[in-house]
Amino acid sequence: MKNLDGNPDALFFYQLLLPIHQINKDKGPLPVENDVRKPFYSEVGKFTNLCAFGELELAGGYGHHFQTTSPQELLQWDGVLVMDGVRGGSKGAILCWFDNYAGSKAHDKEIARAFTKTRWLELKRCVKLCNNLTAPKKGQDRYNPAYKYDLIFNTIVHNVNALSLYANPDLCGDETSMGSESFGEAGSGLLFRVIGKPGIAKGMQTVLVSDVDWIRPRAYLHRHKLHPKLYSNKGPTEVRLIWET
Repeated sequence: MKNLDGNPDALFFYQLLLPIHQINKDKGPLPVENDVRKPFYSEVGKFTNLCAFGELELAGGYGHHFQTTSPQELLQWDGVLVMDGVRGGSKGAILCWFDNYAGSKAHDKEIARAFTKTRWLELKRCVKLCNNLTAPKKGQDRYNPAYKYDLIFNTIVHNVNALSLYANPDLCGDETSMGSESFGEAGSGLLFRVIGKPGIAKGMQTVLVSDVDWIRPRAYLHRHKLHPKLYSNKGPTEVRLIWET
């Protein structure tokens, strides 16, 4: 799959794993028959708008008017983060890409064309990968302390498995670390001091299982203290939980 300029059509493959459209045979404008993938950006758009008008009450008759977002706009919002990495990473100064004053060395035309600085920040305040109002809370059945960011892991792994014609029977697994300075749910053990990971002092870890010869994630498990304690060591417990699910 290539663009008109001969380069690979990255959006085509991105759309396979994190669909922009609503995957629903009854609602979709161009439904794909028997599409077994899970939607992503349509869900994020729904959760983001619910947060803006519900939890944050941005339509309460005061303050700035919030314009509803769309899956397409949220894809562009993520694209700003990707471009930040492409340009070497701003180390927290991502807003410098929007600077358009004379002589600015950081201004990025693609980023500035996609968003104004104020709109990007407005969405940053509201973007959600879950519905905080309906997600099970601590002490309730099916509570997942990683529910705030689980959607993207769940969608990618499900869609990779759904799209694969062949999979390797030999799998390998390891943990991946994500830096965060937030507090997390008290007593859940979701956030902890990460030892031996460059550039990360505190954060979360997720166990990823993939084919040994392909970069295709097949299963995952977020590390926290609320999993059943099947063995005395964390590793064997995680392997069994992944195998059982």
